[in-house]
Amino acid sequence: MTPLQLVRGVSAIASGLLLRPHLVLEQRTGFDHPWQPMIQPPGKPISPSAAHLQVVREGMMDTMRPGGTGYAITPGAPYQMAGKTGTAQVVSRKGVAAVDPRSLPLHLRHRGLFVGFAPADNPVIAVAVAVEGGGFGTSSAAPIARKIFDAWLLGKLPAGLEPLDSELGMTAVGVNQFEAGATDARQAGDAAAATLDELPVVPDVPDAVQETDH
Repeated sequence: MTPLQLVRGVSAIASGLLLRPHLVLEQRTGFDHPWQPMIQPPGKPISPSAAHLQVVREGMMDTMRPGGTGYAITPGAPYQMAGKTGTAQVVSRKGVAAVDPRSLPLHLRHRGLFVGFAPADNPVIAVAVAVEGGGFGTSSAAPIARKIFDAWLLGKLPAGLEPLDSELGMTAVGVNQFEAGATDARQAGDAAAATLDELPVVPDVPDAVQETDH
């Protein structure tokens, strides 16, 4: 089972509907044509019993409460999570003695897994995290899921990370020299800029291109 299949399943538990994964949100037929939303097919109910589905959700919420295997990542979160940690065994071994997975070669360590959604009472995001050689989902995959939840729900990125668009200057706001004569484009750009708390990096555009003979 792939991480995509895992997150599709956990999102179905969160919403009650099995949805088709998709990558495209909008499309247009030409550069001067308006963007149109991609209509997604309706989801399929996964259970005829809302009560049965809620029991599963409650079990995943209990995982994130004191005594649960996911509780360690919850302190300080202003939202409630629902989740399930997991460990996928890579190799079998003899005996019953406990072994610290960090003492094993990476290719022999178990895979750490975590699936979940948040906020638990009104889900807007579902995640699936798989860590090769992570050992246990509680210590390897779950902390990553917490960072994803915080980034999506709170806009809080891990230390040292910046939004990709701002860092690379891929979000153009305002008017550049190629749109100088387009009033609509100028107004749209100004309106977009006015909604931002901080302007992204805008690539420099040369004032003129000098031609030389060779």
